[in-house]
Amino acid sequence: MKKTPTFLLLAVFLAVFSVTGEILPSRTYSDLENRYLAQKPAFSLESFFKNKFSKSYEEYCNDQFPARDFWVSLKSSTETTLGKTENNSVVLGKDGQLFNKVLRLDEETWNSHTEALLEFAKRHGEKLTVALVPNSYAILSDRLPAGLHELDQKSVIDSLYERLTPFACTADLFPTLSAHSKEYIYYRTDHHWTTLGAWYGYESLCTTLGLTSTPLSSWEGHEVSDFYGTYYSRSRLSGAQADTITWYDIPVESVSCDGVAMDGLYDFSRFETRDKYSAFLHGNHGITVIRGKNPSSSKKLLVLQDSFGNSLTPYFSQNYAEITVIDLRHFAPSINAFINENDFDDILFLYSFDGFLDERSVLRLKY
Repeated sequence: MKKTPTFLLLAVFLAVFSVTGEILPSRTYSDLENRYLAQKPAFSLESFFKNKFSKSYEEYCNDQFPARDFWVSLKSSTETTLGKTENNSVVLGKDGQLFNKVLRLDEETWNSHTEALLEFAKRHGEKLTVALVPNSYAILSDRLPAGLHELDQKSVIDSLYERLTPFACTADLFPTLSAHSKEYIYYRTDHHWTTLGAWYGYESLCTTLGLTSTPLSSWEGHEVSDFYGTYYSRSRLSGAQADTITWYDIPVESVSCDGVAMDGLYDFSRFETRDKYSAFLHGNHGITVIRGKNPSSSKKLLVLQDSFGNSLTPYFSQNYAEITVIDLRHFAPSINAFINENDFDDILFLYSFDGFLDERSVLRLKY
């Protein structure tokens, strides 16, 4: 009898939120967490019996839970009050550096994405260069919390490159980024590299592609302060330090995103929002075309990338007459058919390690 009030309260709580969750429209994007939210999956007997439907539906319920942002913030505040330095798989390291916690490799997902990339390389290997960008926990290992042993990205990437070598060129970015690990090459509160880190990546890729890199000092830099990125949005950990974004006046002839002409390389209005990084290349689009101003050649480059490429690709506008950027998450046509229908001199596959592992859209390389 003493437990009856608690039972009734729980029953009312579940009933109210279950009904509310069905009535409220699904949200597509969370500004707080800076990510797309799971949508209601389509039911089929096959997905049900293979246990795929229940997993997808659980993700949908979690992401669309009523007042989710409030509960996420409350949980983060509680964790911080208790003195914890980890929340939502984000850990606080030295010097206010936040890291994604990845202890083991999802072998099934990694193998399926690897097979898709290998099949793509066999089709377009003569023009293809593959570059997986190490995420911060692999390069800034000296700032990791004591006792935290993250996944060994280098050995995993090396094994992938070994399989790709017979079919395509690969670019190892570890030596370059490791040599500059004491510099500000990754944001403290976000999963991306900074424009400085991206430039070091660009410089290394130019060597691989046989190009001459343009010095960073060639352009005027501008700073945007008070940036709190994806890791902070997920964890809200106390001790995190705000980041500064630096963008450069890189001259280009034109930029278009999904066929719409844009004013330059940046959406300056987004520097005033929470997701300041989305100012680069106006955010993520299916197809973005950059035409260089007074380029050093008439060559055309195709870049298949996740958002890490948004701060690197503009540098290539000084080496190519035209750059076509494809984000497979938002690109509906067959990528292989698109390549066959267009004439590209070079193809660059540029993904972060975590992005390559997490993005299911990579499987579309097979089609």
